[in-house]
Amino acid sequence: MKRMLSLLMALCCLCACAAAENAPQEYPQFGLKMTLPENAEALGLSVISNHELLNLVYQSGNERTALVVMERVDESLFPQAMADAQVAAIMEESRMQHLGTENGTDYMLFSITAFENPADYFQQVLDADFAAFSPQMQEGIHSALPHVEKIVESMQLMPVEKPAIALSAFTTVDLDGNEVTEAIFAEKELTVVNVWGTFCGPCINEMPELALWEKELPENVQIIGIISDVNVGGDTTMARAIVEKTGITFQNLLVSEDLYSFLSLSQYVPTTYFLDSHGVSVGDPVVGANVAQYKQFVEDYLQ
Repeated sequence: MKRMLSLLMALCCLCACAAAENAPQEYPQFGLKMTLPENAEALGLSVISNHELLNLVYQSGNERTALVVMERVDESLFPQAMADAQVAAIMEESRMQHLGTENGTDYMLFSITAFENPADYFQQVLDADFAAFSPQMQEGIHSALPHVEKIVESMQLMPVEKPAIALSAFTTVDLDGNEVTEAIFAEKELTVVNVWGTFCGPCINEMPELALWEKELPENVQIIGIISDVNVGGDTTMARAIVEKTGITFQNLLVSEDLYSFLSLSQYVPTTYFLDSHGVSVGDPVVGANVAQYKQFVEDYLQ
């Protein structure tokens, strides 16, 4: 009897250990959990994740590539994008899978396992040449495919852990060369931070409306812009022309190294944030051009 109890206890311990080892890995910032093989590191598999993107990566020596690419897209933007015939065709060619809708976002999955030939995945999804990898790398990718398939099958959505949004300390310059620091937030109760790009049509199209809105703002609210594709010391010619043409007069900041981590929180432009006098977010950012929504947030916040 004692021996049987010992065997049962040992078996329970083994089961518990196996369960712990095979427990799903959680990526709360992205809103996903999945089960990786116990020997993932030995297989060359790892995960890189932030709030907007999650990649299952294969690495061999100095060569590295993504075998699974996942994106989170705002729930309101996804149907609009897929309604575009050209976008829908690209997604179909890339074998996009819609993993589901959670946390107010749609989850898009691009996996090498959706293609019979890995070379097609690299061409259609990553715009890369599979043949450019070394023979060892190509062999390793082929060996990893069965494990990748199981990982994809284990994926489950989960509540997302929203990243803290703050611009607590930075130094940069504006379009006129004036130094700007986090002290700019202390001047007002609320700052509307509009992140835009010179390449972005919707960003530019909403600027005349932003220019008009700025004139109507109460004294305790301000707008500042961050030009996402113009670094400090870079060419500001196009940005200046856009600002002049659209009539905006609020400060527009160039990108310094101090702003990289803040800009990495947004995948799309325009994205608009609402920060208090300490540079800390007081509401969810608005993705896409929607001045009416900016106005509504400011009105509700002040009340």
